[in-house]
Amino acid sequence: MSYIINTKSGSQWTTNELELLKIEIEDQTDEEFFGKDLNLVNISKYQDVIDECIQNKQIRRLFQYINLVHYLSPDEESAVDDYAKFLIDNILEYTSDNNYTRTRKNIKFIMCGNITNAETDICITNNESILFLLQEDKSYNNLNNQAECQIIAKAIAAYQTNKIIMKNIKEYIFPAIVMVGTYPVFYKIPITNDLDHCVRFGSKIPQNITRVYKFNPIINNIQSKSGMTNKINRINIMRSYEAFRPFINTNVI
Repeated sequence: MSYIINTKSGSQWTTNELELLKIEIEDQTDEEFFGKDLNLVNISKYQDVIDECIQNKQIRRLFQYINLVHYLSPDEESAVDDYAKFLIDNILEYTSDNNYTRTRKNIKFIMCGNITNAETDICITNNESILFLLQEDKSYNNLNNQAECQIIAKAIAAYQTNKIIMKNIKEYIFPAIVMVGTYPVFYKIPITNDLDHCVRFGSKIPQNITRVYKFNPIINNIQSKSGMTNKINRINIMRSYEAFRPFINTNVI
C-alpha cells in the first residue's frame, strides 16, 4: 500500500503534514472567534492579576512564575509548563471536580497503521477523554519550531483516544492554546472521522478542508513578546482567557 504521509510522532509534524491532509489555519477577529467583542467581557475578578497585587498569595505566586519564564529561566521549557498549569488551576479555574490538568501526558497516536505517540505539554482530562490542549511554542528559543502543526497532531491523537469512549462521535472541536512564554494564542481545532481515518491509514486525502481557527490577542509582535509582564497585555490576555472558557468541555457534535 502506498501512503500519502509518513508515520511521525506528534512532535515531528510540520506544515508538510498539514498541506497533505488539507488542514488550513485561519486567523479570526475576536467577534468571529469568541462570538463577542472582547471589550465587553467582564474581567473584574482578575483585577488583582491586572494590577499585579502581590499582597494576594496566589497572585504573588503567579508573578513568581511569570518572572521565572521571562527573566530567571527563559531557556527552560518546564518553566512555561509550570506557569501555565498554575494559571489554569488556580487563576482561571478551567478545571472542576470532574476533570484536572496533566503535564506530559503521553497519548497513543495511530498513523499509517502504525502506533506512535503524541505527548502533550498540558491537557485537561477527566480520565476518559481529553478536553483541552496546551502546547509551548519553543520558537521562544528556536525560530524553526512548528508548534501549530504539533498541537494539531496532538488534537488528532486526542480524538482517537476520545473515540474509545465516545463511540458515536462525529466531530470534536478541541479548544487549544499555544503558549509563547506567557503569551497565549488561542485555537479551535475541529477533528472529524474523515480526517482521523486518513491519518490512521495514511492512504487517502481527506474529502474536505479542515479549517483550524486562530485568535491572536495582540497583533503587535514586539508587544506580545512581553507577555504577562505588560499591564496592557494582561488586560487583553485575561479578557481572551475568560471569553475562551465556554469552549472547554462543550465541544462534541
